[in-house]
Amino acid sequence: MKYLNGYVTVRRFKGFALPVPVQNRLLREYANKLDMVYVLPQCEMVTNKNYMMLFETLDKMKENSDLGMCSVFMFPEDQKKAMDIMEIIIKKNITLHFVFNESSVKPNEIKEYYINSNIDTILGIQNKDSFISLFE
Repeated sequence: MKYLNGYVTVRRFKGFALPVPVQNRLLREYANKLDMVYVLPQCEMVTNKNYMMLFETLDKMKENSDLGMCSVFMFPEDQKKAMDIMEIIIKKNITLHFVFNESSVKPNEIKEYYINSNIDTILGIQNKDSFISLFE
């Protein structure tokens, strides 16, 4: 039996503010769809830039495990912290599942996935559509 370890937060991420019970329900339904058992997470506290529960969850996970969260935007905005988390994911060979995208990302793909998802933030682009129109 495969398990999907969850990660939830009360913090806003890219404009979304989902109650923790809603996040857990979405993750449980996603796990059921993949014939996995959903493991309830500890909730990340609202303290700004605090990712203790994410680090603790990753620390407790076994190699070749699966971690589910609603969005890649739940990763820290601080690139150093995000890269520290990705290194743990790669080292432990943890597959990530993002419910909003209905996608699973292999550990060796997470950095590229994260960069592609955050390209507007990384480049400091305020309006993605106007940026894209520059290349048309």
